[in-house]
Amino acid sequence: MLILKIIGIVLLSIIGLVLLCMLLVLLWPFSYRLKVHKDEKDFNAAIRILWLLGLLTATVTYNGEAKLVVRILGIPLFQYKIWPAEEKTSEDTGNEDFLAEDAMEDSYVGEGEFFDDTYEDSEMLSDEDIDREIEERLSDTSEEDAFDKLPLGKKIKAFIQKIKELILKLREKCYNIKGSIEEFIANIKKKYKEIRYYYKLIRHPSVKPALQRLWKIVRKFLKHVKPRRLKATVKYGSGDPASTMKVYGYYCMIYPYYGKKIKFTPDMENKVFYLDAKLSGRVQIFRMMWNGWSLFADRNVRKLIRLIRREVKRRGRK
Repeated sequence: MLILKIIGIVLLSIIGLVLLCMLLVLLWPFSYRLKVHKDEKDFNAAIRILWLLGLLTATVTYNGEAKLVVRILGIPLFQYKIWPAEEKTSEDTGNEDFLAEDAMEDSYVGEGEFFDDTYEDSEMLSDEDIDREIEERLSDTSEEDAFDKLPLGKKIKAFIQKIKELILKLREKCYNIKGSIEEFIANIKKKYKEIRYYYKLIRHPSVKPALQRLWKIVRKFLKHVKPRRLKATVKYGSGDPASTMKVYGYYCMIYPYYGKKIKFTPDMENKVFYLDAKLSGRVQIFRMMWNGWSLFADRNVRKLIRLIRREVKRRGRK
């Protein structure tokens, strides 16, 4: 009984520890921080994801090359070079060159054997034979001369034969044009059927509530993950005052939301782009899972998914 009690306590402790870790992952939010610096010469960026008061951190930095570093309690646990890819060592390249040379030698041996068998058995032409053959070819009459020497009946037959060949070519081209037109009409009918199906799908009674539910969930998601802190300094100039003011107009559109947090300075004369930004926010796994579950648990959304899957299967069968 004492042994069973100890085993039970150990199992309950393990189960409790697992549940505690799961609750921490679901309920404790992941924080993210982004820093970007861009000027005329350099471009630096870094994004850091923190969990449990910095117990676990993952950092991606870019300064000419992208690297990923994972730390636990500040101790590097994992490092990976994302871009550019690591170059091969000299030993690997030497082995590859050695194998390539062996392959080339084998191919040359095979070709040599083939050429040896045919070259020795072939007859060599002398200079006199070559000159005689050239004179015979030059002395041959051309096709036009041969056609002129034919009698009148054969000329008529040859002319009729050429007309028949021309008619057959025109007939073949007409058939090709007809086939392309029929294929074009079939594609138009197919597109019309698809447009008609999606038009009926949009007018389905369950689509509008499903889209409203989807838009509501998307708004909640964006509100949850949006940066809680933002500070940026931007200086932009394209060299053309018209395009610069166009970009400045886009900034004025978001000024009611982020105007105090983003300082934008247009440069009308020079071509320049300077950016120094810092932002941070957090994401909670449980809230994202809850929003996803509430979306797929909706009856109208399920109907819409079934309609789309039915159409995909129908196209797959065709």
